[in-house]
Amino acid sequence: MNRLHRYIFSSLLTVVFSAVTVFVFILITGNILQSALGLYASGQLSGMLFCKLLVVLIPYVIAYALPLGVLSGILIVLGRLSSQQEITAMKSAGVGIKTFSAPILFISCVSVCILLFINNYYAPMAKQASRKMLASAVGQNPVEFIQPKEFIKNFPGYIIYIDERKGNDLRGFWIWELDDQKRVKNCLRAESGSFFYDDVKEEIVLTLSDGIGERRDKKNPEDFSSDIPMLVFKKWSLPLPMERLLGPENAPKLKISTMTIVQMLNHKRKQAQLLSETSNPEEIAEIRREIYQTNMRMHYNMSSAFSVFSLVLLGIPLGIQVGRKESYANAALALILALSYFVLQTSINAFFNKMPDSHGEYLLWIPNVLFQGIGICLFIRASKR
Repeated sequence: MNRLHRYIFSSLLTVVFSAVTVFVFILITGNILQSALGLYASGQLSGMLFCKLLVVLIPYVIAYALPLGVLSGILIVLGRLSSQQEITAMKSAGVGIKTFSAPILFISCVSVCILLFINNYYAPMAKQASRKMLASAVGQNPVEFIQPKEFIKNFPGYIIYIDERKGNDLRGFWIWELDDQKRVKNCLRAESGSFFYDDVKEEIVLTLSDGIGERRDKKNPEDFSSDIPMLVFKKWSLPLPMERLLGPENAPKLKISTMTIVQMLNHKRKQAQLLSETSNPEEIAEIRREIYQTNMRMHYNMSSAFSVFSLVLLGIPLGIQVGRKESYANAALALILALSYFVLQTSINAFFNKMPDSHGEYLLWIPNVLFQGIGICLFIRASKR
């Protein structure tokens, strides 16, 4: 690597590191606000566990921060070199765009390798680790996640109200069980109750004592014209799902989006085995849908890793042509380009994810083909000037 390459490499590496750090802070703040900050603010998570969650999720957001940071670094560095006529001086000395772009392309290739590892292994493992941490926090003291004199709607299908709590002693329970249309189908009233965590099923179990309840008509629970059956109980156990409490991705059942590449391949193998053993049309359709969505996620992770290379090919000629040294303007341009890429990719994934016959896994590569095609054309055009 000659002196020019070292100069561009060091300049770009410094700016890219700073930009990635800024984007990681922004993205991790949004992610934590969405999942754990509310629990921490209410005292349901300890400061140590909150910090652990923060550290675990940093590599997860790097998958989005790295393409943004690399593109911002390219536009800022090349914009500064262009505005100060350094690129013009390089061309006058016979140094073409292909030559001084070598360290930029090297950084982009290294970034692709990092993203392949993060998307296919580390990010899913980080999500699984955060789920285990939150589940462990619930298991250690599930009562801390229940606030008295508030309507608790964290558990899907239930609304819970508790009159008072003294330590682990809970009294005055009201529980409304809802149907799919959010109508009350059952209502329970109990003098006392207790929570415990089932670490096998990873769910909170509520045990009610000395209560009464009513069972309404399943088809028309709002019909009060006829007598409503009443029930009296000494003990009543009610399992409460934790999907809403910890977030959909933290549900006990491992989602495809939180599987590593190895887990997805094993999942596909199991689904293929089930497909060969069944003749039920409904089961066949469900298994094929599962296999298709697994393929979609695998291609999504792979194509997302190459996003940094696609954005770099587009960013090099744009950075030269823009010729501005203002960092905020170049960062804004980088943000617009990156958002365009991710919006297009996310839209394709969302639209074709439930259409098994559309071969949507291959359509996920359209943003890469489009951005790389435009970038190569602009790159060739810039090299001829």
